[in-house]
Amino acid sequence: MALLDLSLVTRSLMKLLELNINEKFFGGEITFTVTPEPPEKVGAVENKVSLFCYHVAEEAFYKNFEGAGSGGRNISRTPMALCLYYILTPHHETVNPEDDALTQQTLMGYALKTMHDYAIIHDNTQIDGQTILQGAMYANDNPLQIIMRPVSPEDSISFWGAEDQQTARLSAYYEVRVVLLEPEETTTLVAPVLSLGTYLYQLGTPHLAQSESALAFTLPSTAGGITQIAEVTPARVSGDVGADPLHNRLELGGHNLAGASPRRLWLRNQALTTAVGGPLPIDLSIATNTTNGWALTINDERLELDIYKSLAYLDGGGVEQSVSMLPGIYTAFLRVTTRERIVGGVLVPLTVDSNEVAFTVIPRIAGDAPDGPSNKVTLTLVDTFDLELDGLAVRLYVDGEAYAAVDDTDNPGQYEITGPSTLIFHALFDVETDGEHAVRLIVNGAESAPYWIETSTP
Repeated sequence: MALLDLSLVTRSLMKLLELNINEKFFGGEITFTVTPEPPEKVGAVENKVSLFCYHVAEEAFYKNFEGAGSGGRNISRTPMALCLYYILTPHHETVNPEDDALTQQTLMGYALKTMHDYAIIHDNTQIDGQTILQGAMYANDNPLQIIMRPVSPEDSISFWGAEDQQTARLSAYYEVRVVLLEPEETTTLVAPVLSLGTYLYQLGTPHLAQSESALAFTLPSTAGGITQIAEVTPARVSGDVGADPLHNRLELGGHNLAGASPRRLWLRNQALTTAVGGPLPIDLSIATNTTNGWALTINDERLELDIYKSLAYLDGGGVEQSVSMLPGIYTAFLRVTTRERIVGGVLVPLTVDSNEVAFTVIPRIAGDAPDGPSNKVTLTLVDTFDLELDGLAVRLYVDGEAYAAVDDTDNPGQYEITGPSTLIFHALFDVETDGEHAVRLIVNGAESAPYWIETSTP
């Protein structure tokens, strides 16, 4: 994750030096400290090193990366990759100049070994149980690489001649990379590519062309307040059974879908793979599935599927289990048993699979409740999955503004998940002023149906 505060990098390096040198070399007998000041400003101190960031340069490798989204000023949505350059200088001045020079060399050795031993700093880097990365750098994928620069003696003299007009001091020069400078928020996104291929298939085998569904949503009152139904492809469905119009029905178009040979529809998704190790068949011979509303109709060119919020299956031991149909991007394929043969005394089916087509299972917003005194809004979702599950990637946008996930919505622009089907966000707009506010809820890459919060003056 990119950051704006470059001082966090310096603070992390300072903590690395202080913890390691105090713990490993001084053992608490002497207090060793680090300052971010330029070396000529440190003055008469004891047992201190200065770590001064004197230069910043852009990392060329990341320079031409495309930014996210499809709007204007695309470059502003690309994180700027930086290399920070530091000069490390030991400081120790007492009434005995000869001993001071030797002590400075000792401190320098400790500092050099520390920077060498911790050439890469990441979230798991700790000294004496304390995390090195500071503030927003921690737990946000911000590793640092420390590289000692091969500065020649002549170049170091040039540095001090330009900066301090005095004899060159004992110093080391480091490059710290790659620091990503925070980009602008993405306001528009290009449509995801859900299928890719040459679209060649064997004659006579099943082939799926696309997925379709009817997406129902209600317009705001100023636009009539009526329910609109849009035909969308790829399909966007949810597992709420019994809605009118249907929210849980998708259609798969193709060729050679029906026939005398046994065939079964399979679903693939990352959550399914994590839960059961691979794709799952829709087994309508399991009574739980048909009772819950799973239904499948197949003809030669169209397949119609009604889904539910969970899918029952039989595990390797023949025991019935259930897995949630979490929001996300799924693919479906048809597996046809062409014939059976006996192998080693066991009847083994020979199958052929169709290509896979994508569809999304989406969250649906059921309602909202603005609260004027707190300027917060509670969103209630249709009960098709548990918002509090670990591992869900939840993103909330209102009026095009991204809201940050927190544990307590103290500030505007934040939201918190408060229950299996509820979340509360602290609005950036006045909930007691007449208006309509578009809401986008994205869970695991699947976006909810269009929804507007309507506010009014009390």
